[in-house]
Amino acid sequence: MTASILSSGAELLPLERLLAITDDLVVVVDSESRVQWMNEAFRQLLGLDSSTASSVMLTNFIHPDDSLPALDRARGALALGGPHGFVRLTPYENRYRDAQGSWRRLEWHTVRIGQNLYGVARDVTDRADREQRLVSAMNLAKLADFRWRVGGRTVLWTDRLAQVMPMAAPGERVTTRALFAAMAPASRGVVWQAVNQCRRLRVSVGSEFTVTLPDGDIRTYAVQMNRQRRAITGVVQDVTEGHRAEAAMLEAMHEAERASAAKSYFLAMMSHELRTPLNAILGFSEIMRDALLGPIPDRYRDYARVVHEAGAHLLSLINDVLDMSRLEAGRYPLSPEATDADRLVRDAVALLQQPANAGGLSLIIHSPTAVPMVADGRAIRQVLINLVSNAIKFTPAGGQIMIAVSADDHTVTFAVGDTGVGIPADKIATLGRPFVQVHSGAHIAGKGSGLGLAISRALVEQHGGTLQIESTLGHGTEVTVRLPRTLNNP
Repeated sequence: MTASILSSGAELLPLERLLAITDDLVVVVDSESRVQWMNEAFRQLLGLDSSTASSVMLTNFIHPDDSLPALDRARGALALGGPHGFVRLTPYENRYRDAQGSWRRLEWHTVRIGQNLYGVARDVTDRADREQRLVSAMNLAKLADFRWRVGGRTVLWTDRLAQVMPMAAPGERVTTRALFAAMAPASRGVVWQAVNQCRRLRVSVGSEFTVTLPDGDIRTYAVQMNRQRRAITGVVQDVTEGHRAEAAMLEAMHEAERASAAKSYFLAMMSHELRTPLNAILGFSEIMRDALLGPIPDRYRDYARVVHEAGAHLLSLINDVLDMSRLEAGRYPLSPEATDADRLVRDAVALLQQPANAGGLSLIIHSPTAVPMVADGRAIRQVLINLVSNAIKFTPAGGQIMIAVSADDHTVTFAVGDTGVGIPADKIATLGRPFVQVHSGAHIAGKGSGLGLAISRALVEQHGGTLQIESTLGHGTEVTVRLPRTLNNP
């Protein structure tokens, strides 16, 4: 059978051998689509052996959706050119079931010679899958490709263009005049300049433009153009949603800034309004507590003491809130100066020695005689006061608080440790946030605003330093502050 179809003489035997070993799929079928011959590659694809390959109907392997078009195509070719004619079919694709039951897409080049059809096919399944993935990606990214002939006055509106930029139906041609007329006036010159640059310099050029579509919708597109011979090709992407999201984000940022400014203004005003009467309360209660204007009953003196302590606590809370607000708003300027780390520690301890003594605590300093540094002394002193105050609050009577200072050529380190109640390991990460406190016992609750550590961390970071907390529940806490020895560009 092979010789009768492929060989009219010995000179065709090399062609027969070539067809037998090629990776292309080669088949000969008669007018009923019955296989007359197929090469080894096609037999392996379909899972046939040589004994059965010449007796099967090829239509049995074609996808049901492709079967009828394949038969119509074959009958049409056989009806042309008479019984012994030669007809070349237009290349086409269809799907065949392989030996594993999967559908493979084949690209066919077929001719009719006499009453037989001779076909050569290539498996393009992978290419078709890649093309489909590309189409899916383009759909997801709202991309469309285009081709515009240089000097031409129209652009063919493809299916993809019609989906991404619905200015016309698929297959229609849109004039460049109409396209530019639909653009926002600010976009026209920018796009035309990009087109000319791409056309003359033959470089890839990107641009953006805004278009009013026929339905009135205003969309923004990004275009990337390339010059290829006498045409400009490229891709268009709808970036409207991205621009709208960016605009919304900017508006949200501006709104947040306005809210922050309003908050800062409110706190500044309230702090002034609250401080004025508080100063009066503190002053008069101190006079009564200390009986400066004459003796008063002990009960009233106790009342005055309570009023003075409560007022002082409230004033401390107001100051903490105001400081935190200024730090968050970036309006807490640092004033670097030559100072001494040892002196800053001793100043902080001197201010807190009385409450430490009242709580039955020992304050121990480990520090070199002098540790010169350049920093905002007021801010660092406040950090140390906050850290030692926290240690005093959360250390039971009889405990110790250690403040250590060390330094090298580039860094000054402050360590504040205590033998207090400690902090649960799962709570350490929350410390340093505004208004967050971790209470390890009911007797500790209510001490402070929860802002001291947040203010300390902010001041340390504003110096370019770090604040680290280590703690063991029931054994104490150590807070380590590392600062550059010289503060630059505050």
